[in-house]
Amino acid sequence: MLLGASALAARADGPVPAASSTPDAALDGGGDGLYETASVVGVAASAAADRWAWRQAQDDPGSPSHRLSRFAEHFGDPTYVGPALLASYLAGRVARLPNVSAPSARIAGAALGASLLCEGLKFAVGRARPGRTAEDPLRFDPFNTHDTSFPSGHTTFAFATAAAIDAETDARWVPWAVYPMAAAVGWARVHENRHWLSDVTAGAALGFWAGRKVDAMERGHGGLFDRARFLARGSRRNFRVGFQTNF
Repeated sequence: MLLGASALAARADGPVPAASSTPDAALDGGGDGLYETASVVGVAASAAADRWAWRQAQDDPGSPSHRLSRFAEHFGDPTYVGPALLASYLAGRVARLPNVSAPSARIAGAALGASLLCEGLKFAVGRARPGRTAEDPLRFDPFNTHDTSFPSGHTTFAFATAAAIDAETDARWVPWAVYPMAAAVGWARVHENRHWLSDVTAGAALGFWAGRKVDAMERGHGGLFDRARFLARGSRRNFRVGFQTNF
C-alpha cells in the first residue's frame, strides 16, 4: 500500500501538489495556532478517557482483537515501513524515475523528522507506560530515558508517513487508505497496553503536523533528494560506498 501510494506521485508534470482532501488549511496561512489549539483540546479530552480506554483494552491476550492489534502495529514500525520506502527509492533510482524515488525519500524524511520530535517530547515529559503504572496515567518523571510513553512513537511515525504520502499525491482514495491504517496503529498501541489513549492522540496530531510540514519544506527547497546520489567506488580491496547531494 505504501509503495503503491508513493508511486502515484510519479507523474509527467513533475512534483504533485498537496492533496486537498485533508485539513491543510489548518496548517497554512497562519493556521498553525488553530491546529495546535485543537490538538491540545483533543489530547486533554482523550486524557479524561485514559483509564476507561485502558480497561476496555484488557482482554484475553490470545483473542482475535489482540492478534489483529499485533498485525496493525507493523504499519507504525520503521523496521517494516522503512525497507518498503527504501525499495521504492532504489527502484526509482535504478529505473531513472525521479518522480518515484524523490517522493519515497521525502516520505521517509518526513517520518524521520516527526519521530525525532516525538523522541524529544518523550524525554522531556517522561510519562510512564500503562504497563508500569496499571490504572495511574498521571505518573511522570521528566527527562527520563527509560521506557517513556508520551506521545506514542509508533502512532507519530504512522501518521507522519500517512500525511507525507497524502501530500505526494492527489489521488482521492489515498487518504481513505493511509489514515485508517495509521489510526489502526494507534488503536493497537492502546490495545497492547503500551500507551494511554492520550499518548496516541498526541502522536497522531504531532505525526500529521510534522509529516506535512517536513514534506512541504523539502519540496519547497528545491528537492534535496532529487539531487542526491549514492556512490560506489574503488577496487576489490578498497571499496567505498557514499552518499552525495548538492545544497
